[in-house]
Amino acid sequence: MISIRLRLSLLYSGILTVTLILFGLALYSIQARDTLNALKQDIFQGSQRMVDAALRMNSMPPAQPVQGREPSKPPPPRSFDEFSSEQAFQDLREREIVRIMDANGNLIASPF
Repeated sequence: MISIRLRLSLLYSGILTVTLILFGLALYSIQARDTLNALKQDIFQGSQRMVDAALRMNSMPPAQPVQGREPSKPPPPRSFDEFSSEQAFQDLREREIVRIMDANGNLIASPF
């Protein structure tokens, strides 16, 4: 026979355990969602700065295919050293890898 004190202690411990698990799961899911949204926003803003800077610096006209001939190869990609005066390129973190492509998927600029 279990005493009433032991039963109440087990009941309260069980309620506390369930409450802590639910609170921890709620806190974890909220934090994970907010962190993911912050990362997405950071990536989006960084890409917008890069696009704006690349459009200001990119003076190459798009390659136009000539009738009767094979389309010419796109020019070789430019190094980011050519963009060194732009603040967006100077602010790149080491962990960020950026490649700039035109509408046709041709590589315009790459850090490597």
